Amino acid sequence: MERRSKIILGFLIAVLVGIIVTEIVRPRPINWRPSYTSISKIPFGCFVLFNELPSLFPNSEIQSVEESIYDVLIKNDSSITSN
Repeated sequence: MERRSKIILGFLIAVLVGIIVTEIVRPRPINWRPSYTSISKIPFGCFVLFNELPSLFPNSEIQSVEESIYDVLIKNDSSITSN
């Protein structure tokens, strides 16, 4: 190989290593998908809301439900007013 080819090859390898290093070092992108779980701490998660419910509704009982909203509404009596 002549000297010019070695310089070009070295430059290309340096650029490739630079790209790999910047991809490894960069921060993870923010997850903006909505999540309605009580443990999700992403921007549209409900962790803070779930922990603040007792202070928002001090005289009410907070009930966590693990089934779908459809099943819960079918089981509940609709003649009682509630949210």
